[in-house]
Amino acid sequence: MNFGYIIFFAVAFPLGPIIYWAFNILELKGDSYKFLYLSKRPFPRAGNGIGVWTDVMSFLAIVSIITNTGILVFTSNIFNLS
Repeated sequence: MNFGYIIFFAVAFPLGPIIYWAFNILELKGDSYKFLYLSKRPFPRAGNGIGVWTDVMSFLAIVSIITNTGILVFTSNIFNLS
């Protein structure tokens, strides 16, 4: 969900990806602590990829291009002819 927010509104709030990166690092540290000290090691299984999520990420990327372009066009003074 955070990926969608960042790519949809990056043009409106350019500091967003940096803030998201910082919080993602904190979440990664917390998750690594939980995996290292609070849980058992999982049994390894082979996977064929990320499945349908490839299509979801591609769709989000295309929609984000349209959203960011719309935000740029409607918030800039491109239509102000005076």
